Amino acid sequence: MNIQGFLFGGLGSYNLRQEIVESYDVLYLTYAGTLNQNDVTVINNWLDRSDNRVLVVQFDSYGTNRLWLNQQGFTSQPGTTNPEDYAIHFYPENLSPFTLSPEAPVFLTDGVFGKVTDALEFRCYDTTHGEITPEAAHAHQITPILLGGRGGIVLGLDMQRGIIYCGDLDLYYSSQGAQQGTRLTGKGTISNEADILLANLWAWVANRVLQGDL
Repeated sequence: MNIQGFLFGGLGSYNLRQEIVESYDVLYLTYAGTLNQNDVTVINNWLDRSDNRVLVVQFDSYGTNRLWLNQQGFTSQPGTTNPEDYAIHFYPENLSPFTLSPEAPVFLTDGVFGKVTDALEFRCYDTTHGEITPEAAHAHQITPILLGGRGGIVLGLDMQRGIIYCGDLDLYYSSQGAQQGTRLTGKGTISNEADILLANLWAWVANRVLQGDL
């Protein structure tokens, strides 16, 4: 079996059409795309029609995919002084590294592409990233993979619905000069623990699409 299709959102408006989206197995909502209400409806219909699909959602700035996130109950607020009832907080700093959560699934930390240790670290791509609060993650059945410097989830996985939540562009970027060693490279080369973790995550994606949950 082969993965039928991978829709990677680009700059500007998505303007998704249900009949076209149905031919894809993976939808990636990037930091740069702009959703409208029709897109949200199409995405939810697409996700609900099969247990073998995966949705990747970035939330690394206040406006990023906010319409879909708010519709799911992830109210958000920019800045560092957010009330506790907001599900996503955004922090304008890049000093604290993203670290491995003790709750990260074993198939990611010791998976088909290798093993990672508790010393694993990612760095924020720029000066802003998003973190889902632990309370909101629990309510939405999101398993934390990487934690931000403020204790929220910057990379998480909803294994039941097949959704990956990503709060910073750095985790999937491929060419940022001196920081090249902290992310999966564009060529798919595995050279460090960060590469291993993301390769194991994409192995989970492929497995879900082709045959179901691990």
